[in-house]
Amino acid sequence: MAISYNLATSRIATLTSFVRNDFSGGHREAALPTESSSRVGHQPDVAISNIPTISETATPAAQARSDVTLCHREAAARRLWRSQTALESSSRGRQTSHNTSSRELPPAVRGDLKLLSKRHREGAHAPVAISKTAALTSLARSDLSRALCVAAAFTLLAVFVSVHLLHNSYGTYALDLGLFTQTLRYTLQGDILYTTIDQASHFGDHFSPILLLLTPAYWLFPYAQTLLVIQALGLGLGVYLAYLLARSFNLSHRAGLAIEVLFAVNPLLWGLVMFDFHPEALAIPALLLMFYGMKMGKNRWFYTGFIVALLTKEIIIVTLGILGFAMMLTSYVKHKTLNRRGLLIFTVSVAAYGIAILAAFAASGWELPKMLQYSSVRYSYLAEPIGTALLEALKTLFSTRSLMMFLAYLLPFGFLPLFALKWSLPGLFILFVNMLATYKGQHNSFNQYAAPALPFLYIAFLQVLPGWLASPNLKALKQKITPRLPAYGFAALVIFALSYNVSPLGDFRDVKFPDEHDRAIDQVIALIPDDAVVTAQNKVFPHLCTRTEVYMPHWENSATFYSEDIVWGYPERETEYVVVDWTYKQSHVSGYLWEYIIEPVIHDDYDSVISIDDVELFKLR
Repeated sequence: MAISYNLATSRIATLTSFVRNDFSGGHREAALPTESSSRVGHQPDVAISNIPTISETATPAAQARSDVTLCHREAAARRLWRSQTALESSSRGRQTSHNTSSRELPPAVRGDLKLLSKRHREGAHAPVAISKTAALTSLARSDLSRALCVAAAFTLLAVFVSVHLLHNSYGTYALDLGLFTQTLRYTLQGDILYTTIDQASHFGDHFSPILLLLTPAYWLFPYAQTLLVIQALGLGLGVYLAYLLARSFNLSHRAGLAIEVLFAVNPLLWGLVMFDFHPEALAIPALLLMFYGMKMGKNRWFYTGFIVALLTKEIIIVTLGILGFAMMLTSYVKHKTLNRRGLLIFTVSVAAYGIAILAAFAASGWELPKMLQYSSVRYSYLAEPIGTALLEALKTLFSTRSLMMFLAYLLPFGFLPLFALKWSLPGLFILFVNMLATYKGQHNSFNQYAAPALPFLYIAFLQVLPGWLASPNLKALKQKITPRLPAYGFAALVIFALSYNVSPLGDFRDVKFPDEHDRAIDQVIALIPDDAVVTAQNKVFPHLCTRTEVYMPHWENSATFYSEDIVWGYPERETEYVVVDWTYKQSHVSGYLWEYIIEPVIHDDYDSVISIDDVELFKLR
């Protein structure tokens, strides 16, 4: 019952052929070692050409389950072959080598080996206890489950940080969590994306029709936290798509997991988690899904991601237009041909931006909308003469903060996106405009302003990485230094990203658990009845906007435009209630702090209802 050398050789040749075909794109026709070829006592002169393929032995449903990705099937083939080889070795009554010992095999393979050996001892002539299709499906699901665990861990951590450590400790604000929560609340009441902050539809400020798709979720769970959870789920989906996208570039499961972790700790991703809710967060999974559809040739995923991304914000539309133009230009320069997909992305993006501008004008009463006014204050030097403006722009571009921004965008990807400009150009555009900004919120932190760059830098990173890993230069370095050099490099990138997040440059510095003062605010605002008209400070606003008509004090912000005819909260409007946290200071349009303005006059018209730990509630007489 010995297995001949020829049969063993044919097995190895079959597996090698399978792996080569898998990585060359011919994975549907790749042959696998079959149950009949591993049968104990089988004739040794079995030709490789006679070994059935997956499509011949598996049912369509089983084939669909097993055909998850090319690399999944390669790993499954290795596991099945090792199990069968170990069984054949045990049937001869001797150990072939230390490597095939059942004690050295992974637990999943040892389980297969036990069942196969039991069948052999019972006299079975074929290892029918475990089918090839089941082994393939089992290992593919095992790989995906590990990737899902990473994505789930990120999602749970993002929910915990954004909901408990930030929102529950009054670390979220009217701008922007309160504003977006109001848009959903008033949309359900019939006023499309209305906010008391703008006292108009949010379409005049930004083009984010995707908010309308979130209204059913808010209708079911009418809380500000709902948006934070939706954002965390969307970003978690993006983390999982980052793994699938990495595997689509023929990277191994282990490499895919490492890249997924690298994506999950990226400072640009955590900048979104750390600052309220923004529709741009939903563009990250949408764009990754679009890229995955492009890579795998699945048009339905491409169009789904593309359309959802267009609905998030006008800046995403701009980046998609840049991508489409770059695809067309590259194709024409290299091949003198027109890239039809690039043309589609470009033309649809231009049309979508035109729709966004029309919507902004309509929401602003056909006056110049805020959407088109931001550049004059976010780049304050634009109002200066040309020479002065150029000098200030260069000074801002090469400032220390801008250089740190450059590192935070590109170093987590090892600067590899710079070698795939066709894909990274939209992300570099976002980096460039943020480095040029003089507005503090855009220039000094990673939040919604940096988010659009992440998917483009990531896809460019993946375009370069496989070639870099297979390059002769890297192989020479591995021989000179250590074979584990790529693993150490990935670890260094992860450490840098984590270090940046927890450093003073990151946003984790503001994270804290709810304390006694936060609980005091909870007790005070709980006394305000539903549907009351309230004036509340920036950080208290999100906790009241789901059940009251709440207004902010008339504050001054260099990056926000408000019409002079907007009626703000107290003292411009005598609202029914006023909540004041005397320990929290907020700027006012007058140039003074709002708390100092109202302190001497509020007692003239309001009575103090309760005061706990310097948090006071006033009611109009």
